[in-house]
Amino acid sequence: MTPARLALRIGRSRDLVEVASLAAASRLYAELRDRSGHDVNTMPEGRVYDAETSKLVASISYNGRIWQGDRCVFDPFEARVGA
Repeated sequence: MTPARLALRIGRSRDLVEVASLAAASRLYAELRDRSGHDVNTMPEGRVYDAETSKLVASISYNGRIWQGDRCVFDPFEARVGA
């Protein structure tokens, strides 16, 4: 179950940015990744937190997929195919 309020943090940044959904977190991460100039070896992982409790909800890999442990819970490529 996903919390009602989510926040994205990239790498060691102290900044948390509220996002509306896991899909929105993936899109924002991809936008920031594309603007950063980082590649797959240097781009920090994204992390999605419950905005109210600060509990880690999921992580975002370089390709924008969102993971809870070893289970992919959102794949932006599958989302585009279904759109």
